[in-house]
Formats: sequence, structure tokens, C-alpha cells
Amino acid sequence: MSEQNNLFSLRLDFRLLPNVHIEEFLALFNLSIVLKQMANLGYLSESGEILQADTEKAEKLHKALNQQFERAS
Repeated sequence: MSEQNNLFSLRLDFRLLPNVHIEEFLALFNLSIVLKQMANLGYLSESGEILQADTEKAEKLHKALNQQFERAS
């Protein structure tokens, strides 16, 4: 245990953390931003599942872009 009586007076010093932990923290932080954005845009249902209609639309868009790319080549 810490010698500090007040838990809120403790500070997290990122210089003391191994790089792996910092990278994991950043990955989780970025993932939370992506998931929030997906929820705001309507890609996720209330329960957190990916909406099937959006998956189908994304696949159609992907195929159309690939066809245009092949024509341009």
C-alpha cells in the first residue's frame, strides 16, 4: 500500500510504465473512440451488435469501388 492517506493525491507517472502498457492503454483508448463513433453513426445497435443492413451496404460499396479501380487500371 501507499504511504499516502488520500488516494486522489496519487499521480500516474507514465514515465514509470513499460512501453507495452502505454501502447495497450492507447489502443484501448482509440478503440473506445472508434466504438463511440460507430454507435453515433448508427453502425451499432443498442446492445452493441453490428447492424446487418450496414454490413451489406458496406460490402456493396466495397465491390463498386473495386470495380471502378479495376476499370481505371
